[in-house]
Amino acid sequence: MGHAVEPAEVEHVLGQFFLRAVRRSERKRGSLQLALDGKTLRGTIPLGASRGVHLLAAYLPKQGVVLAQMQVDQKSNEITHAPTLLKPLDLRGVVVSGDAMLDQRKLSLQIVQANGDSLWTVKDNQEGLREDIDVLFQPHRQLAGTSAPPNDFRTARTVEKGHGRLDRRTITGSHELSAYSTWPELAQVFKLESQRTNGLGTIETEVRYGVTSLPAHVAEPHRLTSIDPWPLGH
Repeated sequence: MGHAVEPAEVEHVLGQFFLRAVRRSERKRGSLQLALDGKTLRGTIPLGASRGVHLLAAYLPKQGVVLAQMQVDQKSNEITHAPTLLKPLDLRGVVVSGDAMLDQRKLSLQIVQANGDSLWTVKDNQEGLREDIDVLFQPHRQLAGTSAPPNDFRTARTVEKGHGRLDRRTITGSHELSAYSTWPELAQVFKLESQRTNGLGTIETEVRYGVTSLPAHVAEPHRLTSIDPWPLGH
């Protein structure tokens, strides 16, 4: 006699197994990155349609392990499914990262209440937040006879060569916005400037902003750069 199991249950059990295996040696705050990302499966878009089977996955990018995933139906989006996907996972010591589509207040609060941390890129879909960060990092217009106001900016730079290109990154972090921002559990904001030069000398630049609940003593700029999972142009 045959037996059937729910695929979601199998994924949950395997995900918890892999998470426990990784956590044995990594229990410090923010020591384990869990990325959220959505992808449409190849070959699933029907003729004449604009969307096929779309999955939202929670995975460990450095270990290459998917802990959980679920299908996003046609009438909703990743934002509405992310809380359900994360709910059964043990987020202690975990920093959950994702792109601007997922930087939602309720989701950030859920993660912190589960003893985890969040790190999101910020775009114009969060009214006022991106503008506040942009203003914070704008060069100060110094008047004659005055000095620039003090700030807590911390900066790190990285240079990588490979595959015929040169990648330069500069990341600047600050906790000043946490004093007046209404974003849940905001500890730091950051500005990431990326510059890529290919073998033909063509230069591509990009500036991105982000927020995180990780405080500066846990995540200095170099640490924030290592958490950021999105390459230039993603």
